[in-house]
Amino acid sequence: MLSLSSKITKSIAVSFIMLLTACGVDQSNPEVVAQEYVEAIYFANLPRFKEIVEPDDYDANDDHKLFVAKDSTAKSNTRKHRGGIALVQVSDSYVKDNRARVRVNVEFNNGERRVLSISLHMKDGNWYVNPTSWARW
Repeated sequence: MLSLSSKITKSIAVSFIMLLTACGVDQSNPEVVAQEYVEAIYFANLPRFKEIVEPDDYDANDDHKLFVAKDSTAKSNTRKHRGGIALVQVSDSYVKDNRARVRVNVEFNNGERRVLSISLHMKDGNWYVNPTSWARW
């Protein structure tokens, strides 16, 4: 039987996890959206992916097709070969009107590094990833 303190600790942990899961992306900032997109792809977070890509763009997106096929980048042999993700960080960004381009540095545990260029557009005050951003991960 669980003690009262164990029950409280477990309750707090569950509440914290629910809070983190319920929190959405700050779509007012293109840098946040770009970083979240890269993390959603590498960690196979389909709900997060769907927050920052417009539904009309799903079919144009190879990454979405991989999610649906249950074969996302996060589960690929390429990612396993790289030893997982060590760092995902925005290096710079350019914003003009309702368009943005954000460069995101990705470092893998095997030392390999990638710089990804993510294009975004603003719609109704929220930033979304453009279909043109999808490239070789």
